[in-house]
Amino acid sequence: MNFRVGPIVVCEKGVSYERLNCFITQEWNGNMIVEDEFGKMYTLSENNQAVVMLAKQSDSFIFVQQYRRTVNDYVIQLPGGMVEAGEDLEVAVRREFLEEVGGQCGAIQYLGSLTPASWISNVVTHVLVVSHKF
Repeated sequence: MNFRVGPIVVCEKGVSYERLNCFITQEWNGNMIVEDEFGKMYTLSENNQAVVMLAKQSDSFIFVQQYRRTVNDYVIQLPGGMVEAGEDLEVAVRREFLEEVGGQCGAIQYLGSLTPASWISNVVTHVLVVSHKF
């Protein structure tokens, strides 16, 4: 079911952004697919925090290979994932590293954050350097 809403206000880090004349085309578990007046589609997530890790093992960076439905193929990427609601970034980093690499990480250094696909999504990705424990 499509219904008109407006304005939609998305708050990130205390800054408000207004998107007028939008339609919510689908909504589930705090996520929305929104279409603007020009037919452009966006994904807005209530829980929009993610982590990605730069981890070295000897002289190489650690990458993971995972199947991604959106491209219908396996991709090679840095380990990372979504931060669960209310979860501390360090806890999320350690959990994701264990899930994706199968090991424990040591020291964690925060580099900063970015919005890697801001033209289509409001997900904010925190970039961290981690040491790999053997």
